[in-house]
Amino acid sequence: MAVLGLLAASLIHGLQAGPNWRARIDDVALATVTLVVALWYLRGRNRYRRSLVPLAGLLLGVAVKVTGIWLTYGALVLAGADFGIAFYLLLAALIYAWQYYRLGEATR
Repeated sequence: MAVLGLLAASLIHGLQAGPNWRARIDDVALATVTLVVALWYLRGRNRYRRSLVPLAGLLLGVAVKVTGIWLTYGALVLAGADFGIAFYLLLAALIYAWQYYRLGEATR
């Protein structure tokens, strides 16, 4: 949750600096994914449950940023701010998946 929230908040700059709608649409989509996951997290007792929803949000964020790179450049460019954010989200997803798996082993 923290990773998605921090990255979505930092993308406010991307909305202002993007030269056209194609450069901005991935920032809006990532903010939407973050908002949906945050609302899920804050609803009821979800913050105390072991769940795959945050992992899905992180992976969806990666997909959104990769799609944004494709829309902006017409190819997958493995450099720049959008790629850095996608890579960071992927690392966070891998860490979350490992923690999820290890927590499951500990409760068995």
